[in-house]
Amino acid sequence: MQRVALSRAAESGAAPEERPLSLSERVMWRLNEGSPMNCCAIAGVRGAMSFERLRWALDVVQRRHPLLQMRVAVEDARPFFRRGAPALPLRTLEVGAGGWVAEVERELATPFDTEKGPLARCVWLHHGDSHWHLLLSYHHVLGDAMSGVLVARDVVHAAGTGQAPPELHDSVPLEARLPAAEQGWSGTRGRLRVLLGLAARRMRLGTPLLVQSDDAAPPHERRPRLTPHTFDAGLTEALVSRARAERTTVQAALLAATGLGMLRDARAHRPLPLTLITTVTLRNLLEPPVGPDDVGFFVGTLQYWRRIGPDAPLWELARAIRSEMASDLAARIPTLSAPLLHLIYRMSGGERVSPRELTRRWVKLNSVSAGVTNLGRLSMQTRMGELELEELNVTGALSSSFLCAASTLNERLHLNFAWAEPTLHEEHATRLFSGIVDILGHAVRTA
Repeated sequence: MQRVALSRAAESGAAPEERPLSLSERVMWRLNEGSPMNCCAIAGVRGAMSFERLRWALDVVQRRHPLLQMRVAVEDARPFFRRGAPALPLRTLEVGAGGWVAEVERELATPFDTEKGPLARCVWLHHGDSHWHLLLSYHHVLGDAMSGVLVARDVVHAAGTGQAPPELHDSVPLEARLPAAEQGWSGTRGRLRVLLGLAARRMRLGTPLLVQSDDAAPPHERRPRLTPHTFDAGLTEALVSRARAERTTVQAALLAATGLGMLRDARAHRPLPLTLITTVTLRNLLEPPVGPDDVGFFVGTLQYWRRIGPDAPLWELARAIRSEMASDLAARIPTLSAPLLHLIYRMSGGERVSPRELTRRWVKLNSVSAGVTNLGRLSMQTRMGELELEELNVTGALSSSFLCAASTLNERLHLNFAWAEPTLHEEHATRLFSGIVDILGHAVRTA
């Protein structure tokens, strides 16, 4: 019934006044009720700006994206999107150039009132000159990492040019776009194959290595933290060129460096099992395809699970990861993995337990060594009227382990390591992430 209703909305070409949350959206909504797992897009901008102009830009961008106008209403225990959210909140602060990190951490930890809405908010951080940061925080039910980047880009563009962007009308979720091969009995068989394959790997390899200083605190008591790092243009170009020469990708190199950094941090003397997870965009794999500017939750996941030795050559490991990712993509695992969210949700307790207990069980059931999200080279104009977009990246709060979110703009690779206290202590996290960055830098510089 739900798929029929959502499909009709897609055929009409207009976003509905309300629609039920899809399965993946419902999972994200419930998990966030137990422990905030917000996302935050961070835009570094140069150029004069006023509160009034930024306020206008937020208003026109909210009218552009249907989901920014939604709140989550609940009737008979069934959540659904309903129009009528108030204007996106805008907070303004004057801080030092590096003060945006603490504000991102605060935004990641601050829950949203989903029944009242809206599901996003902004902070304008000006640094006493023409350089400023825009933080766009949003509930994970609103969309994936790329969605946050698109909205932040639209806000900066509208503020810089004074032009209202055209309004969009598509808010059809992932589940209503699954290809025919992912539906019916064929889709069920594929999902069972993925699930059994993951279970077999886990039984064969054992519990994955987790880097943590203290795991006593439940998810809702953990504080999100952020450690950023930027590669300059020269090192970024060297990394891209070296990855191409080694017949692999930057994303695979990031995964390889993350795994090796964890092993060296643990002072491992033998191969240990690691589970490295990465997100893959499904925008071009769905039917109908997702528009280049549409906002929503349109990602699947891939898991790289095997024993890795601490002295494994990075580029050899990166090639193996790239090969496995290519095989998984050919086997349609990303689109098959998306509906598996609801199965894992039910295994974690689903509607039978409180949101906090659900989040605790979810974290335990989905224990992975680390995650990497790479948005790649962002293809967008950086000169936006009177403004210059200097950087644009994203991060997300996690309840366990850590996440490295990467993006490249203006020929520089930006890395945001998100982690949680007290799962990791600050000194430990700093040492771990510095090690990962050093491994990448060393691999690029050595022949």
